[in-house]
Amino acid sequence: MKDKEFITAQILFQKGVEETSSGNYKVALKCFNKISKLNPDSPEVWNNKAFILFNLGRYEEVVRCCDKAIKLNPKYPDPWDIKARTLAKLCKHKESIAAAEKFIELAPPEYAARVREAKQYIEKASSLLMFDTVVTIGENNISVSEKEKQKGFKCLRKLKGHTDWVTSCAFSPDGRRIVSASYDKTFKLWDAETGEEITTLKGHTDWVNAFAFSPDGRRIVSAGRGNTLKLWDAKTVKELAALKGHTDRVWACAFSPDGKQIVSTSDDETLKIWNAKTGKEITTLKGHTGEVRTFAFSPDGKQIVSTSDDETLKLWDAETGEEITTLKGHTGEVKACVFSWDGRRIVLGDKQGQVLLLASENVEHTTPIVTPIRIQIFRERKKRDLWDEIIKVTCRWCGKRFSVPDKILDVIRAINRNANLSPDKSPCLELPDEAWEEPKLLSECPLCHKPLKFNPFIVDNSQKKSSWKFWK
Repeated sequence: MKDKEFITAQILFQKGVEETSSGNYKVALKCFNKISKLNPDSPEVWNNKAFILFNLGRYEEVVRCCDKAIKLNPKYPDPWDIKARTLAKLCKHKESIAAAEKFIELAPPEYAARVREAKQYIEKASSLLMFDTVVTIGENNISVSEKEKQKGFKCLRKLKGHTDWVTSCAFSPDGRRIVSASYDKTFKLWDAETGEEITTLKGHTDWVNAFAFSPDGRRIVSAGRGNTLKLWDAKTVKELAALKGHTDRVWACAFSPDGKQIVSTSDDETLKIWNAKTGKEITTLKGHTGEVRTFAFSPDGKQIVSTSDDETLKLWDAETGEEITTLKGHTGEVKACVFSWDGRRIVLGDKQGQVLLLASENVEHTTPIVTPIRIQIFRERKKRDLWDEIIKVTCRWCGKRFSVPDKILDVIRAINRNANLSPDKSPCLELPDEAWEEPKLLSECPLCHKPLKFNPFIVDNSQKKSSWKFWK
């Protein structure tokens, strides 16, 4: 490079960096386009250009620029980081994991924060690659895919619309819809067959990182970095209530198995139980001395297990809010917990990489609650809006699905007729309490012959297309 060209390149480089810092990416890109012609052998130039293109959303070009920088200097960590993030946005998780691992290998000590982010992404993306049918999370989008035999994944849909990280996603109980939550302060409702966005639910003032469907699919509760949970009508997508009471970020939320209550956990070191119909706080579960991250209901809805940064796991009585027992002795924060399907065991994981299987002793267990559901069947390139001909339920003991006996369905339909429940109402919230006490709802799994208690409602949207404004 001639002296004059070198000086020009230096001036443009400085201007490009300043414009990038100011967020003027289009101006900065013009500078680095000129520099790349003057000095095409500089990996720093291609890396900066990749960063700018990343912020402009031109992801295919980002990958090409990263590859050029890497070819010029394979031990330069920055383009590996940008490439990993870009491939994540494109939902190419296998390639993204490889790039992230390379970045971790090359990153100097001062990149510790970025290395932690890369490791968290690898953990999340790796877990997604384990399932046959999945909803995969990208930075600003999600993809619905089916696992191909011996070939990894085949992407069927890319659900684009979020403008920041997608933090969680889930199918509705019948598989018709997908909900995704994001750092962009929204969560979105999608058609699981077509991948089309149905609507965006706005109302949170900060990140949304948790949500849950009610067992009947008629309500959604959401929470996030703000202190407030929100309760939504899944049909009209109207906000029904704001659940206020926490004094710090809410980490998790879920409905009880019967759909009558909501539980939430928070950085304020508490769990709260809410009335799912009114949104009013019922009680606060106090006892943890650190942030409460995750929790789970037992299958019968009688107990709640919670984990905390105080290195303990606690078991609570869901009806009284009283602490039943505390498990101590961990050397690291407890990050995850879940009941077995029969409710008699708990598995937990901590920050040190330990996974422990616990048996709940001297704790009364009642019959697990299950919900009859008609599932929407997805078949690529075949007739849409296909539904399972049979209403089925998943056994909480053996994990297998079976057809709900006609005598149980008849009892449930009679309960709903006698309650004069209109189709637009949530049976979880509108049926009288005595509906759950109907002895005829007690039955057993025909496969393992263990007892089950059926919810007094059926999730069946196969005949409701014309009456659902947003769910058609």
